[in-house]
Amino acid sequence: MIFLLLQKFGKILAFNHNLQNLKLDYLELSLIHWPGNDAFEHTWHALEDLYIKGEFNITEQDTGFSIINHIGITVSNLENSIIFYEALTGKQITNKDQIGGKRMAETQGLDNTLIKFANLHLGNVNIDILEYVEPKPSQAHYSNEQISAMHMCFEVDDIDAAVARLKAIGIHPDGKPIFFEKQDGLKNGLGTGVAYFTDPDGTNLELIAPKGPFTRG
Repeated sequence: MIFLLLQKFGKILAFNHNLQNLKLDYLELSLIHWPGNDAFEHTWHALEDLYIKGEFNITEQDTGFSIINHIGITVSNLENSIIFYEALTGKQITNKDQIGGKRMAETQGLDNTLIKFANLHLGNVNIDILEYVEPKPSQAHYSNEQISAMHMCFEVDDIDAAVARLKAIGIHPDGKPIFFEKQDGLKNGLGTGVAYFTDPDGTNLELIAPKGPFTRG
């Protein structure tokens, strides 16, 4: 963090002098220590000029986790799930590997572990397909209303065409797709189309043709 003392006169000169001394092309963050009662607006206008010239950048501090790297899905058979998700997404896996041992186990709160996995890269997020060899996995049974249940949703433009594609590759939705209407009880996002289905191990999946607040942004 760099502190600059900007006086009433020579503000831009003082700024450029600091850049030269620090051997920088621009300043990412500046804190203004303001002595006395001189007019603040002159310095503010100087900073605006520097910002327009690209010598002063204002960067919002990242205080949260806003980028999803991947969604991990635990499966019973890695090879079968690779076939399913490649057919579903139209993408090929980019990597297949395994990881295990005490260090990996401890970071997950396990005694020991061995995981076979594959990485599938989509346009906006990755899917990690995971088969646990150790410890021996058990089958979870989650329906969408159960607490801690999660689902992964794929965005599409045309819900009817997307459901037709599902059926063409042997995947059948849990029910008929719907488009949100006022009778469904919501105020916004009317016209959004959704359909639900599962993978071979029962992982909850969804298709959405979003409107309003359901669009990504």
